Amino acid sequence: LILLVPVLILASSGLAWGEEVKWRYEYAPSRQEAQRSGLPLLLDFSTDWCTYCKKLDVTTFKDPQVVKALNEQFIPVKLDGNREKRLVEHLRLQGYPTIILAAPDGRILKTIEGYVDAAKLQAQLAEVSAALSNPDWMLKAQQEAGRAMAAGDFARATMLLRSVLEDEGQRPVQLQARRQLQEIEQLAQLQLQRARQHAERQEFAEAMTGLESLQTRYEGTQTAQDAAKLLAQLAENPQVKLQQRSRRAVEMLAQARRDLREQNYLCCVDRCAVLATHFGDLPEGAEALKILDQIKANPDWLKAATETLADRLCEMYIALAEVWVKRGEPGLAEESLQRAVAIKGSRHFEAARVRLVQLKSQPAEPQ
Repeated sequence: LILLVPVLILASSGLAWGEEVKWRYEYAPSRQEAQRSGLPLLLDFSTDWCTYCKKLDVTTFKDPQVVKALNEQFIPVKLDGNREKRLVEHLRLQGYPTIILAAPDGRILKTIEGYVDAAKLQAQLAEVSAALSNPDWMLKAQQEAGRAMAAGDFARATMLLRSVLEDEGQRPVQLQARRQLQEIEQLAQLQLQRARQHAERQEFAEAMTGLESLQTRYEGTQTAQDAAKLLAQLAENPQVKLQQRSRRAVEMLAQARRDLREQNYLCCVDRCAVLATHFGDLPEGAEALKILDQIKANPDWLKAATETLADRLCEMYIALAEVWVKRGEPGLAEESLQRAVAIKGSRHFEAARVRLVQLKSQPAEPQ
């Protein structure tokens, strides 16, 4: 695949041969203009001794429809083959005139050798324009992606931009979409770099938090995939596992202390029991045992914990009874409700008693 060279210092030609076409005469600035505008290029290679080149100028390039198409939908560039030898060699041109139609990024779409009449050139121009046109749905998606980027919703922006680029086309809107994706990737790379720096300093908790945030915020990017791989590697690191275990114990103890302050004694007991069982080798496990002893030594706290447990157990028996009813097992449902009403101190005692009376009053279904 031959691409137009990105930059060449080219000599400009003299006066324009076709006054109606807004010719450019320097290649490098024209390439830059095409990239900025998203318009394709028409390169007309000719020489001053070429008869058919002159015929092309006074016929085809004078045609009103051709002129309109070139001025509105293309960047027309007229180049002297004798002066642009480096470009001619790069493109491997065999003769004159030669017209090259290229995408805004320099990808060559069509090469027309020799004289071409207005009708045939117009058809070629229309075909290229159609291939590079911006469908309405692509424009809307790209614009919506821009708004998402401005709002910091990079995951949604990435999804929209990837839908625009799905067919790997070279339309102007797709060139813009690629630039936007590159911007998102660059932002994600900055966050990935910070996470790697944390990991290098053995600040694994900060590194993993940053990587998890990156995966969510920049979902769909290549950088997010790289972050997932690094996160998986860190998760297998023995030092990381130790830090994570210690961090979990610290967080659980903090929650247990919060439960104690807020008088959620049963929840506090549950958390402290987990800490004592699974983190007994850590300071948090020892601290949890002290909190458990505090609760057990305080009759009011212990009473509140047992009442909460009774409420929870009664509520669960009622729920279990409803499951048995739905499954056509009234006997098992009654058994569950009888267990519920046996817990007389529960706030759900009366609801369990009423439901048990209702269930017993229902006629038995025939065997």
